Amino acid sequence: MSGSMSSLYVGVTGLTASQNALNTTAHNLTNIGTKGYVRQQALFADTNYSSVGINHINSMQVGLGTNLAAVRQVRDTFLDKSYRIESGRYSYYEVQYQTADEIEDVMGELEGVEFQNSLEDFWTSIQSLANEPDNIVQRTTTVQTAVSFVERANTIYAQLKDYQLSLNTKIKNQVDEVNSIGQQIVDLNYLIQKAEAGNVENANDYRDTRNLLLDQLATYGEISYDENKYGVVTVNFEGVQFVSETGYNKMGVEKMSENSEMIKPVWEFFDTDVFDLSRTPKSDDDTDVGSLKGILIARGDAVANYSDIPVKPTEPKKSDYATDALYNAAYAQYETDLSQFEADTKVYNQKVNQSIVMSVQAQLDQLVHGVVTKINDILCPNETVTDSVTGVTYKVLASDASIGMGDGCEVPGTELFSRIGSDRYEEVTITRKKEDGSTYTETRYAYKEEDASDPNSLYSITNIQVNPDVLKNVSLIPLSNANKTGDYAVDVCKELTSAWTETFATLDPNTTTKNTFKDYYITMVGAIANRGNTTKSIADNQESLSASIDSQRQQIIGVSSDEELTKLIQYQHAYNAASRYFSVANDMLEQLINNLG
Repeated sequence: MSGSMSSLYVGVTGLTASQNALNTTAHNLTNIGTKGYVRQQALFADTNYSSVGINHINSMQVGLGTNLAAVRQVRDTFLDKSYRIESGRYSYYEVQYQTADEIEDVMGELEGVEFQNSLEDFWTSIQSLANEPDNIVQRTTTVQTAVSFVERANTIYAQLKDYQLSLNTKIKNQVDEVNSIGQQIVDLNYLIQKAEAGNVENANDYRDTRNLLLDQLATYGEISYDENKYGVVTVNFEGVQFVSETGYNKMGVEKMSENSEMIKPVWEFFDTDVFDLSRTPKSDDDTDVGSLKGILIARGDAVANYSDIPVKPTEPKKSDYATDALYNAAYAQYETDLSQFEADTKVYNQKVNQSIVMSVQAQLDQLVHGVVTKINDILCPNETVTDSVTGVTYKVLASDASIGMGDGCEVPGTELFSRIGSDRYEEVTITRKKEDGSTYTETRYAYKEEDASDPNSLYSITNIQVNPDVLKNVSLIPLSNANKTGDYAVDVCKELTSAWTETFATLDPNTTTKNTFKDYYITMVGAIANRGNTTKSIADNQESLSASIDSQRQQIIGVSSDEELTKLIQYQHAYNAASRYFSVANDMLEQLINNLG
């Protein structure tokens, strides 16, 4: 009788196991198009065994049927980790490319090269002015093109800054999304732990949602994660614990500095930065991962200007010095300046060059600064004078500087471009020594040097204007000889004519080729395009690599309708077989009971 009852139990377990397998297969078929769904697989195991005797040859046990051991997800954790790293790297370089593309649009290269036209128009007017310095119409035209040049430079620079600040919104939105993912993972951890507490079933659908969230989180930054025996996942974001077993550390934003308009992500609990931006992003240590870091680096941490670009000092030539002592002193100073240049270049590469927005801002400002100071220095040349008493050396307006044209305009030192926050010169009293040893004092106009720590002293885009005095009276432009004979300063006109053909600066401290104004602009625009092409190429490669890994994942986790339909038929036959087995066992038991009666 016991054996007959055991036979019924075998049939029942067969029916139950087949039914559960059918349900699992139907669930797979239902979710073929569900994003993030992972194929589930029914695993079977033997149930308990019943002993029917003792024998030294075998255990004399009878099986009591089969059991559904688990419904597991079919996935490869190695492919998951690989996909998340590579998709995060794709997001990083995609942001870099999008930024370069936006900057190309800002520069106007796709819509008629407006700034290059302004630069060319100004150069043409300067040439015409040098050829006809007494022509009032030409003077007026030169001033007008100078105004257009400054306005266009300001427009582009303002657009770069506006775009830079607009990235703050993207940073804030992505921080909010990261926090939302963190909260959802915490909620799912609780649901999974609760569902699996009895060791009866696996919360596979919850796990699918959680894994999809991990895929999304990996696109914002570098992550690592681990699952404990209770099914709870803990997550590190950029090396800091983000999701713990009981909650998550919220990410916030704050200003880069007290007076900065830029924001950065911070850990609110730890009061530390989320990203270590002092490390140069590279794939070797997975520091080039995540769109959030990509935005931060592309944007930079400040609005840059020409003073952010270190200028390599010129090595002195011995032939330029009267004595060895003077040469040695000059060379010692050169070595000091060179060491400082190398240190400044490291800072530039780490802070400015990594940011495509800041590097373009600095390069554009350097071009405008070069044009403005070149024209001003030709019109208002300086010389050095040393006070014979104090020994202080001053840079002052040259004594033979050219003057304006006509009565009432015969004054030297009128620059074409002026600083909004500072005059070009200030009066100083200098003590000089005569040949006979006696001294005398004279009043000179000392040049106010530019100081990177004082924005008002800089000839930068946001601090320059066409001299208001010149706007009122173009005759003030100093193109006449200082002797007041009415003749024009031929040397000054020649210098103006050759200004555009002379080299003035390298694009950045990492290059050695100096450019003319026109070549500099072409090189700058080409560098933006090259940077965009480079990041796009890397992004495309990463996209292909991510897609390839995801394709491998899908071959494992994806649901195949043909395969599932085959399993459906297989489990249906198994169910029918178990049903027939149960019927036979039931008939045998009924027959046995009737015969006993």
